Amino acid sequence: MPIFKWLAVKKDGDIIHQFNRGIETLFKNILDEEESILFFQIYDDDNFISVDLEHGLFYINGFSYHPCPELQDKDVKYRLVYYRRNQILIDLNTSIKTDNISKYIIGWQTTVDGINIQRLIFLDPETYHIEIKEKR
Repeated sequence: MPIFKWLAVKKDGDIIHQFNRGIETLFKNILDEEESILFFQIYDDDNFISVDLEHGLFYINGFSYHPCPELQDKDVKYRLVYYRRNQILIDLNTSIKTDNISKYIIGWQTTVDGINIQRLIFLDPETYHIEIKEKR
């Protein structure tokens, strides 16, 4: 099953890679600098999904998409959402445990008129199936 890595682009142009010379940067370090993150991407060898936190755009293998067109012309602050869902399977007969990432979730959230709005992409890394979901 493919593993997706991430990278973040800061407003000053610096790029933070999850893995740099074999050393992992923890995602929590990105959250510490959340105000300075302009762009966030997950990728494997052949595919990428990106979130533009300035304009609220999603990029899926180069195709751009605004998941909430009614916000396109508004001055809103998009905040990064990124996490992985892990699936742990245990065979009761053999006690063999497998731990897999079952979903990558990437997107943004913002608050408009006191209402939290989220737009999220759910990626199944095994099938490459993508769902775009709305949460309010």
